[in-house]
Amino acid sequence: MKTELRIVVLLSLVAVGLLAAPKRWGQTLKQSTYDALEPGLQVSHSTRDTVSQWIENWQRPAGVDPRVEQLATEVRHWQEQSRRWQAEAAQLQEQLTLTQTQGVAPWPVASSEPLFVPEMISANVLSRESGSLWKSATLIDLGRSHGLIGDELVLADESTVIDQGTDAGLSVGRSVFAGRCVVGRLLEVGSSVSVVQLVTDEKYRGLARIVRRTTDGFVYGAEGILAGTGGETCILEHVPATEPVSVGDEIFSANPDETGGHPMYYGTIVEAELSADRQTWAIQIQPGFSPGSASQVTVLREKPNPLRTASAEQPKANR
Repeated sequence: MKTELRIVVLLSLVAVGLLAAPKRWGQTLKQSTYDALEPGLQVSHSTRDTVSQWIENWQRPAGVDPRVEQLATEVRHWQEQSRRWQAEAAQLQEQLTLTQTQGVAPWPVASSEPLFVPEMISANVLSRESGSLWKSATLIDLGRSHGLIGDELVLADESTVIDQGTDAGLSVGRSVFAGRCVVGRLLEVGSSVSVVQLVTDEKYRGLARIVRRTTDGFVYGAEGILAGTGGETCILEHVPATEPVSVGDEIFSANPDETGGHPMYYGTIVEAELSADRQTWAIQIQPGFSPGSASQVTVLREKPNPLRTASAEQPKANR
């Protein structure tokens, strides 16, 4: 402590001397002092940076570089944007083609409100531990004793389960997404939990469409049935051999009723060969979503359009 006090006093005297010295001497003294202190300042800055880095590393999980995390987040963001632009570009190109072929109506077309509008519900994917509790009926019994739930679902060990059910207005067949990626659809729905059938499930089927890059931009290609294989990939069935197909083409949903009118991303073609009979393509797809990569998903549901409901109730209110 005494040594530190002496250093503080010495530095104070040096500072007073620099201030009191004539300007011509002051410049020389200042430069000399800075030169003398330069090694110590460098060591001080280096030590401070090292300590800060140690603290940062101590607070962060081992092996995780924040720059890598940031870059990965940015890559995911731009991938999402790219998929959205591809789908929108293909839609616009299709609308342009239809307009050129069919023309436009000769009379003004009045806009109207749909009867139902899509709504996205956020849901958490239950971890293995949470799923085990549910399967062992621990949570079910607890819920029943408080009058909260009444689920009778029998969950298999490999089931993907989310923490929303009929209490959130969900029903069997509703589409499940992670961002713009199709995860699957609801296979079973209980009061508080639901089982998700992933796109890779061997019983999964969905109408899908190829989006190709051409000299005119992104355009829609052939439609087919996307089917799960029970492994980590999917296949696209019933695409005629006469249709252009290439590795790298993107696959989007083609059933607007399941996706709220927006094409959603299934995955990318990684293999494409003509089948043995040379009549159709044998297409393998790498899904955009991999199980276990997200802890939160969204489920699409429909609700009555409040604008239509309000307009229907307005005459009654005016009576």
